[in-house]
Amino acid sequence: MNYNDLTAPCGIPCFECVSFKATSNPNIQAELSKRTGISLEDAKCNGCRENHGKCFLFKKNNILPQGDCMLFADDEGHCKIYNCTQKKGIHNCSECSKFPCENLHPIADKANVAPQNLKVYNLCMIKKNGVERWAKNHANGSWNIYFNQKFGS
Repeated sequence: MNYNDLTAPCGIPCFECVSFKATSNPNIQAELSKRTGISLEDAKCNGCRENHGKCFLFKKNNILPQGDCMLFADDEGHCKIYNCTQKKGIHNCSECSKFPCENLHPIADKANVAPQNLKVYNLCMIKKNGVERWAKNHANGSWNIYFNQKFGS
């Protein structure tokens, strides 16, 4: 697995995301379509970099019924973080001299279904360990803690 390509510029591990896993698992894809209201054909994501910063959740669905998100900078759903790293020629935000910045601000809305609040933690771990080591040793654990562990436990 190419962890460099499957780590979003914001530090989200695309390889851990259910929408990425749906690309190779028809059962996950069907469940994702059912839960989000996105067509079966569109209920998958090849990762942020492969999609040139465009998230599949930009379309109207059961999670973002208005069809937008504060992470998107334009009407086509291209992420402002992706656009920023592309302009600066860096792989991820941890390489930026302005890290962390307002683009990485945590948000509470939909935090239970979207891992936006993992971004800064992941980027710090990437900076400390490198993408490959972080991906192999930390990404899955922090993903599972984020979605499964109760506060204070």
